[in-house]
Amino acid sequence: MGQEAVGKTTLINTLLKKEKPLETISTDGIDITTTNFSSINQSQQQENENYQFIIWDFAGQEVYYSTHQFFISKKGIYIVVWDVSKDQSISRVEYWLQSIRSVVQNECSILIVGTHVDQVSEDQLNQSKNQIQQLAQKYEIDSQNNVICVSCKTQLNIETLKSKLIQISKQTMKNIQIPSTYVLIQQATTKLMNETTHKQFPVVEARQLFEFTKDKFGFPNDQNKFERALIYYHQVGSLFYFEKNENLTIEQRMNQKVILNAQWLTQAMAQIVTNPEAKGRLIKNGILKQSDLSFCWKSSELFPQSIHEYLIDLMKQFDIMIPINQNQFNFNQSQQLQSKEQQEQLFLVPSMLIEKKNQLINEKLKKINLNENQFELNRWYSFSFLPIGFIPRLQAKLIDLFILQQIWKNGLIVTSKQNQNINLIIENFTIEQIENKFSFKIENIQNLNQKMKTNNITHITCLKLRTTNLIECVNVIIKINNLMNNLVQDWFHIEHKIEYLFPIFTLNNEQIFNIITKSQLQQLIIENKNKSLQIKNYNSENDKIEIDISEIAPDLTMNDLIFNSINSNQFKFDKKIGEGSFGIIFEETLNQSKVAIKKLKFNENESENEKEQLFEEFCNELRIMKNLNHKNIVNLIGYSIDCWPFILVMELISNSMDLYQFLNDPLNIIQIIQKLDKQRNIVANNHLKINIEIENQNNNNN
Repeated sequence: MGQEAVGKTTLINTLLKKEKPLETISTDGIDITTTNFSSINQSQQQENENYQFIIWDFAGQEVYYSTHQFFISKKGIYIVVWDVSKDQSISRVEYWLQSIRSVVQNECSILIVGTHVDQVSEDQLNQSKNQIQQLAQKYEIDSQNNVICVSCKTQLNIETLKSKLIQISKQTMKNIQIPSTYVLIQQATTKLMNETTHKQFPVVEARQLFEFTKDKFGFPNDQNKFERALIYYHQVGSLFYFEKNENLTIEQRMNQKVILNAQWLTQAMAQIVTNPEAKGRLIKNGILKQSDLSFCWKSSELFPQSIHEYLIDLMKQFDIMIPINQNQFNFNQSQQLQSKEQQEQLFLVPSMLIEKKNQLINEKLKKINLNENQFELNRWYSFSFLPIGFIPRLQAKLIDLFILQQIWKNGLIVTSKQNQNINLIIENFTIEQIENKFSFKIENIQNLNQKMKTNNITHITCLKLRTTNLIECVNVIIKINNLMNNLVQDWFHIEHKIEYLFPIFTLNNEQIFNIITKSQLQQLIIENKNKSLQIKNYNSENDKIEIDISEIAPDLTMNDLIFNSINSNQFKFDKKIGEGSFGIIFEETLNQSKVAIKKLKFNENESENEKEQLFEEFCNELRIMKNLNHKNIVNLIGYSIDCWPFILVMELISNSMDLYQFLNDPLNIIQIIQKLDKQRNIVANNHLKINIEIENQNNNNN
């Protein structure tokens, strides 16, 4: 991996002892080569072990970045390449290191290789290498042994690199025990690939490959073992077997496709990502009709019609193409589809989106911003790293939740499905673009930029929400926050911070935006400082003005739940009736009725971060309970954030007992088993099996 034109392909050709071509051509997508390297027995000076490597040469052009996620695996050895003669290539090394780590964390080996050593002086080489070694230490890479500088021209350190690859392979293979029968699958796929039918179209059903391997090569009659072998070979890049649904039975999973030649898949993606004919058939910025895919995959030998649905599913799975319906997109009159096309599936292809906002997008933005009757909320989601595929995946999720108005490479405009007056604008910027790109003035933006660079912030995803309904606006903000958390924590394994922007108006009606972090606002609410914020008055040198926090962060002050807010001063908290890991339960009286008060469990020595986490958990529980209405769940009556720790006010269940006491009574357990037993047929029909083992420490009877 590495930036374009740093010498990745030349390095591979040198490792393979191939002649360098007269003309250097950029890699188109991903080139895949299989080769053998031999290790030498030092005592006997003879070759004694062969290692087969599948080498994936990733294109450095940005248009291909979204396709790389198909091929990043925990069982790979990653070589990140930089050109020691070009300072700018150093800055991209960290991007590739972060991209790998965001997918596989620390579960793989990484080498960092510098090329073109013959073109720099020794001082230049040492300076460049020192920078990379510091970066390697940051990502817990052995900076002495795993940073190697080579010259493809003079062959300097080429054998060292090859030996390092073999050494890592040996270490890896020591920890992996592979059943000998797995080799039979390799033999079977090689034989199939040599057949005329599969040379151009290397796709079979898992069942077909299983039967072929079993009948021709003696693989055991065990479909589960066969599937485990497929997963292993998928992880090492020998073939592709994308698991769809783990809830399917093994018989059903045997109907899934196996791609025997990974290069075929890269060709299929290239037909969408960079095919000029595909771009020529766009009905709108970045949008293709499903029928147009036949023109992209027009080779019937390579991509027969029967495989198109499978390819579409893969493209959807990795957001190479995003399915949208016409009612999810606001077409202009001139772009309305013909009647026969109105029922056809549409796909958004992020790689085909325009780079910059055009006139239509700017006019739409201007129209939204001119509506003076709307509230405006602004959020910044700041990242130290924005991984491959983040923006397309964010766009895909937003298109699913909202109605798309306009879209471009780094942003989009959507409206709420429930309320057309709620407009949402999301745009991504690099930290260098912030000062120049924003049309409004930000207080101390130079200091802000310096602060963000100090904190290694590289990208900011900006959200602007305009609406006439503040409560509905809160619901949208919560959706976006949940979506962001899901993407950064569960999918990409990265961190982000949230800043809140709010305007102060000067006498000449100029907007000056101030920025405060989510953490700072949470602390203000916890400390209960009148739920307001003191800000510089730009119309007076010495005065300050107060801003109500609910106007800046209605999601944190829970304006959507304002009708459930209860004054905590009326409670004494003197009758404790229970305790859990999250809170302490008290019995209290509210409006002459008995209620249960759940008070957050809080230790005075807890850090600010722990307070903020408790704040988040409280908000999540409150909003979940608000929407629950079931006879077996206690009802939420209200809440209070006018004290710390916060409290939930809930229905009090009379004659209730402690859960531990309940489960310690064998009679209660017997009743539970009897009720479950009545549901056994339903459970069986859902292919579930429940094993219940009861052990009562105080009673020998089970």
